[in-house]
Amino acid sequence: MTSRLDQSPPHAQPAPEPKKPKAGRILAVLAGLFAAYFIGLAMGTSNSTVQAQPVAQPAPIVTTRTVTVPGPTVTVPGPTVTVPGPTVTVQASPPASSSATTPAAGTSFSAGTYEVGTEIQPGNYRTSGSDWCYWERLTSNDGEFDSIIANGNEDGPSSVSIKSSDAYVKFSGNCTWTKR
Repeated sequence: MTSRLDQSPPHAQPAPEPKKPKAGRILAVLAGLFAAYFIGLAMGTSNSTVQAQPVAQPAPIVTTRTVTVPGPTVTVPGPTVTVPGPTVTVQASPPASSSATTPAAGTSFSAGTYEVGTEIQPGNYRTSGSDWCYWERLTSNDGEFDSIIANGNEDGPSSVSIKSSDAYVKFSGNCTWTKR
């Protein structure tokens, strides 16, 4: 019988030596980092910039009226002489509540949004047409798609019936619409 002491110990595997990094791998990693850094730097300092362009605001519409104010009446012996008063120039802006000029009933209408019953009267309106005419009958002037009751895209003579139940009507294009 043999004792454990007599047995030779199992051969232990020597620990593997750690691999030494290869100089080629290190250089490849460094070259990749170097290239990424300069690409990022070039992208961050690009001369192409996007600047917001200001939106041109329409000039306010100003109406100028010249009014002659009657002057005082001076009584002197002899004939009565009326001296004209000074001329006054008054500037008035249109009402801010409307997106279009308020025309008189029965006149012609071009591109714009009009309040039915106030700016445009219910009735039948016709156009001789042009290359593009568009109209909308609306429940409100909020610009939402659901506000459109009916609409039409016309390219020649056409008509539209505006009803008293319509809140607004909108015309677009190069057409003039006239009440018939």
